Amino acid sequence: MADHEEYLAKVQKYDADADPETVKKIVNGLGIALQSRDSSLVSCSDDSELERIRDGFAKKKLGLEADHSDEALMEKLNVVCAQLAGDGGRRLSLDGVAGRVIGVIRKVGQQSLAVFVSGMVLSQIMGWALDHSAERGPAALAAANLSGIVILIAIAYIVGWFKSEPWRREPVPHPSQAKGAKAAAPVELRADMRVAVPRGGEARAGKAAAPTAPGASGAGGPIAGGAAREPV
Repeated sequence: MADHEEYLAKVQKYDADADPETVKKIVNGLGIALQSRDSSLVSCSDDSELERIRDGFAKKKLGLEADHSDEALMEKLNVVCAQLAGDGGRRLSLDGVAGRVIGVIRKVGQQSLAVFVSGMVLSQIMGWALDHSAERGPAALAAANLSGIVILIAIAYIVGWFKSEPWRREPVPHPSQAKGAKAAAPVELRADMRVAVPRGGEARAGKAAAPTAPGASGAGGPIAGGAAREPV
């Protein structure tokens, strides 16, 4: 029998409020499939495996066939995969030294063309330097190889930085600046407001002054009845 506590601890990494009884039923239902590493894991990038989970587990075990189409079930499975992977696949990354080493290897692999071309040029330079050096023993060869590896890793990161085009990103305002900035309050048009047009012709909204008699004019004030005019 599978260890329910072990699987409960794994499930609670993603859902702290997971019901132990529900997890126990799932573990008992899967049974021997959890004993093998290959059968206990699902490749979310393989549509055939997701379809097998949809048809064998979602439909038969969970009984979701009646209320969901195949496309809807596949969409829900993709949502589950995204939640398990975390933002940017952070849960797929290893922690500690192993995670950092894998990150460096991944970066070099992503920029393989630039690393390959740079390695060809760098090997010629290192060979020429060793040929003209006074000492070409194991220590010199090791130093040349290690320095070449470091340079290629640096090239991979530099090329990746240029490809990301950080200069195109919009600058994020400092929290203090964002806090001190005041947004302009929207103008609210009310029934007691009139529109006055100054000499420049630019309309502005303002509170109406005391209404004047029909036909009377003020120094740039509005005409009674709400009609706007250009002051003389």
